[in-house]
Amino acid sequence: MQFANEIDEDYRAVRLTADILRNAAELTQSHPLKAYDAIQLSAALAFEKSLRDIDLSVIFVSGDEKLVQAARVQGLAVENPFDHADLD
Repeated sequence: MQFANEIDEDYRAVRLTADILRNAAELTQSHPLKAYDAIQLSAALAFEKSLRDIDLSVIFVSGDEKLVQAARVQGLAVENPFDHADLD
């Protein structure tokens, strides 16, 4: 319940637009991404672009190595939570 209460205060939803979908389709042509991963990356790129105007940036978080690499190539700062976990 705490997470549900914090969504409106701590998170910003990105509206899925035709531009985000078009960019996602293009991303699948230049990176080995699944469709939903490409949409996630495309939305993050759109969000990051909107934050540049107010001197903020995005840290893209994913545990999927293909998605992490694509995000890096697209210029996003990236964190992979598996890089910070001891899985042994």
